[in-house]
Amino acid sequence: MMRPLLLGMSETRLETRVEWLAAPEPWVIAVVIIPILLGLSVWGYRGELGKIGRSSRVLLGSLRFLSLLLLVLILFQPTLTRERVQTESSTVLVVVDDSFSMGIQDRWSDASIPSTIASVAGIQVLEETTRLDIARGLLTGGTCDLVERLRQDANVRIVSGSDGVRGIADLPKIKKGSDFLTEESSFDASKIELRGRVSRIGDAMGDTLDDARGKTVAAMVLLSDGRDSGGISSPEEVARRFGIREIPIHVIGIGNAEEPRDIRLIDLDIADVVLEGDRVSVDFRIAAEGFEDSDVRTELQLLREDGGIEQRVPYYARIGKDGQVVPHRLEFTPRSPGKYLCRVEIEHQPGELFSENNILERTVTVVARKIKVLYVEGPPRYDYRYLKNSLIRDPTMETQCLLLEADPEYQQESSAGIPPLKEFPRSREELFQYDVLFLGDIRPDALSLNQKEWIVEFVDDHGGGLVFIAGQWFMPRRFRGDPLERVLPVELEEADERGAMSRDLVDAFHVQLTPEGLEHPVMQLVSDSEKNEELWQWKGRSDLTMPGFYWYQPVKKLRKGAVALAVHETDEHFTYGPRPIFAFQYYGRGRTFISLTDDTWRLRRLVGNRWFYRFWGQVTRFVGAARLLGPSKQFSISVDPREVVLGSEVKLLARMLGPDFKPTSEDEAQLMLERIDSDEGRPLEIQAIRNPARPEYYEATIEARELGEHRISLIDREEEVASAVYRVVVPQLEYADPRMDRARLQKIAQLSGGKYYEAKDAADVAGGVEALEREVPISAEREPLWDHRWVLALFTLLLTIEWILRKVFRLP
Repeated sequence: MMRPLLLGMSETRLETRVEWLAAPEPWVIAVVIIPILLGLSVWGYRGELGKIGRSSRVLLGSLRFLSLLLLVLILFQPTLTRERVQTESSTVLVVVDDSFSMGIQDRWSDASIPSTIASVAGIQVLEETTRLDIARGLLTGGTCDLVERLRQDANVRIVSGSDGVRGIADLPKIKKGSDFLTEESSFDASKIELRGRVSRIGDAMGDTLDDARGKTVAAMVLLSDGRDSGGISSPEEVARRFGIREIPIHVIGIGNAEEPRDIRLIDLDIADVVLEGDRVSVDFRIAAEGFEDSDVRTELQLLREDGGIEQRVPYYARIGKDGQVVPHRLEFTPRSPGKYLCRVEIEHQPGELFSENNILERTVTVVARKIKVLYVEGPPRYDYRYLKNSLIRDPTMETQCLLLEADPEYQQESSAGIPPLKEFPRSREELFQYDVLFLGDIRPDALSLNQKEWIVEFVDDHGGGLVFIAGQWFMPRRFRGDPLERVLPVELEEADERGAMSRDLVDAFHVQLTPEGLEHPVMQLVSDSEKNEELWQWKGRSDLTMPGFYWYQPVKKLRKGAVALAVHETDEHFTYGPRPIFAFQYYGRGRTFISLTDDTWRLRRLVGNRWFYRFWGQVTRFVGAARLLGPSKQFSISVDPREVVLGSEVKLLARMLGPDFKPTSEDEAQLMLERIDSDEGRPLEIQAIRNPARPEYYEATIEARELGEHRISLIDREEEVASAVYRVVVPQLEYADPRMDRARLQKIAQLSGGKYYEAKDAADVAGGVEALEREVPISAEREPLWDHRWVLALFTLLLTIEWILRKVFRLP
């Protein structure tokens, strides 16, 4: 409906002209045809015609020339054209960058800049004002009022673009003095939202121009911060093409080009399950720019499920040099059992660019009971002597030790108040009372086949933790083909009947932490990651490094899905690479860990029990985490990953058992997804599909579509029976450098023949855009002039007059 109305309002006029449909080029007429006609006319009256006078000769030649000329003109097909034309206005393309970097909230060192921008954009520029808010304001408000001012001289097409172009509005030129009002006479800038996961400015500009085919494009106006993640075409290449086509790009730079001041938290790490009354370590790292060598207040909070704060722990963190990542560790003692959200928050500093990266959160469960540990060992080797003391003395554990090669009258050791054992549990129920089982260098025949199957079930179905400590006689090399081999995190070499003691143990070795080991809580002996790495690995100074180990058990490789935390510093398998020393795996609902050396007692040198107790305490808590949540839970749900980039996939895994702890007959499980940090929107129902290979598990994959904290719940009989939390964050590529890229934006304008403007100067943009107009024919009528009777009559008249004069002058 809009297009016909515009045509009716446009100015039209009638143009009349003569067209020569069959005429050659003008130079052919002047150089070739006219001389030929003159020559023929002169040649016709030469020689024997000398008896007539000169004036008579000129008269007759002229008549002959006019006759020939008229004949030639008839052959040129002169046509009278009456054409009605309409003046069409040009179009200005307005492209607004809608990538997530436009959601940055800038801070300026010059306090006058925000107030100037506020005047130009017609909005309040506060700390929470984003770059996109400023862009919206420049389009419709303040002294800039870009859209309405551009429409005074041209049509305006508005698009948003980053990783794709989205049409927002097509607005016509405002006709001066017109009283017509249409539904498109005003523009709502709120239609432009943050959408792009990456910035591809070049592709967005090129696609916008391609979509405007058939229009006369006068110019493009680009509102962007210049951050570009790469695309098919670079912004500079596209700008050159615009310059060749004489379409200038006028660029409005949105954002702050100064070096940003920012503090950010990195890698919050806390155990999934901790014990009430235990001393819990919380590790995190801080990086910053612009706050070198300052102290910032940091606080740890334990948040209940209702949002209330259960516990606060203040901490003052020291900021390092600009860009330096500084590790920190704070400790607290949880006072009450329950499920909590552990939040570490740095107080927002004046002039800081971001506030959302000052907070990191992890879920944690506090349980009000002790870890029940069973340690089964063969001979009383050194590791046993110190490890059993570590477990027995730990106030958060209830430990029973069983030394299989002790004398019958030997009193087995256990924690205070816990009765000693006399033999390995003889029933599943007795074994399943424990949370963590340690198996040392025991004989393969020390346990019955049933007992070994119980151990596998203890880990697989009941979430128990299992720790293997290699020995020089049996564990693990003599367990090849044994039921317990299934739960080892490593694959064994071919059976070696010569034994493991055949080589001399004279040279110590150190371990090399793997990338996973550098970050894993089991291997963290101190909060400083560099110092922790130095403790484990040989750095050429014995006073900085823990003593090395002498013996270890070589294995073939890691089992599929297992993770090595530390490897031998020099020894490698000829096919599978470095030999693992410490490794773990998730097996079913539980976890298994193996130490392939029995020299960990050497960690006590010069420091006593400090590192040895910490290492084995962290191993015990890590493998026992799933068991502490409940040894026989009917329902559970997990998400992978817990922190996901917007637009990426989140994998959901739900476990659902019947009252008999066997898989149910349901083919689908009902899940419910909801935002935690917002009351907007309704919960979304999701159906998870049963995994045929493991019928107790149900799986689903969803897309992370909204930023923030999300909760996924498993529903059984219309009741929530399990839940998990995940966080959706912006792509880090967009925030890798938050500064406005002024140099790129200036280059775009220069290459295209346009001009660059800061946001505070955007009021000058509309005046710098030169609108164009073109005339478009609406209708045309053609009347052939050569095909008329009067033309024939004129030609006949000329010939007749010439014939009569020839008779008068007595010419043949």
